[in-house]
Amino acid sequence: MYNDVGDFMNRIHIQNLALEITSKCNLECRKCINKKTNNIIMSNEIIEATFNQIYRINALHIYGGEPTLTLDTILNIFKTIVYNHIILEQVVVSINGSNYSYDFLRMLDYISLYMQCSNIKPDVKFNILRDRHHKKTMLELGIYKEALENIKKYMQSNYFNQFEKEPSIITKSSIYPDLYVTYMNKYKLYDQKNGICSIGPLITINPNGIITEAYPSIEEQEILYNYGNILFDSIEDVALKRAKIIKPISWYFETYKTIR
Repeated sequence: MYNDVGDFMNRIHIQNLALEITSKCNLECRKCINKKTNNIIMSNEIIEATFNQIYRINALHIYGGEPTLTLDTILNIFKTIVYNHIILEQVVVSINGSNYSYDFLRMLDYISLYMQCSNIKPDVKFNILRDRHHKKTMLELGIYKEALENIKKYMQSNYFNQFEKEPSIITKSSIYPDLYVTYMNKYKLYDQKNGICSIGPLITINPNGIITEAYPSIEEQEILYNYGNILFDSIEDVALKRAKIIKPISWYFETYKTIR
């Protein structure tokens, strides 16, 4: 859609962006990291502050909580991506599958069509979280049979990808991978002064707008893994405090080796 680097100056490229859009869930699994939190939902203000900083995302992962309980949030994320003409190569949503939503699948149609119109082969999918803790909770709540029927319906969708035991937040080398930053433009491969900032392998933003890690509980994100807030801080500035600045070839090597 865009060919001129100048179109994206002052906006960044993130290799993998994970959005924990809510702690709200229809299950109360005892092992869940969010079980002690309130029903927090990512606001439109946080969504806009996030995507106003970005021009390209290789992979966007949306998880919770249970994302299908906050469909307006998912739709606002997709609409903001479209409005800002963000280059998007992949979308993955993690759900528990017990709450069937036709509207959720239509939203995946919407973002898939946008990617197709942007001359990008759509790679849009959802994973269903399924382990003994989910099963036990569904049995305790008396919704196991209904949940199984909903899961079967989800599996008929072309967007269904796989079952997983925990949210697949892109990286495999460690839970908290090192961050790397590089700067590139079309005239000079490495240009820290004038090039576009690329960050990888993973940036995570929680429902309160905290720039954080993917797996810790909300309480830990608020205290131990709080690197800044998207409402007040630049993702680039936050990344630079933790990241190594390296040349593009090294950046690709260091970041892409962590992708599943």
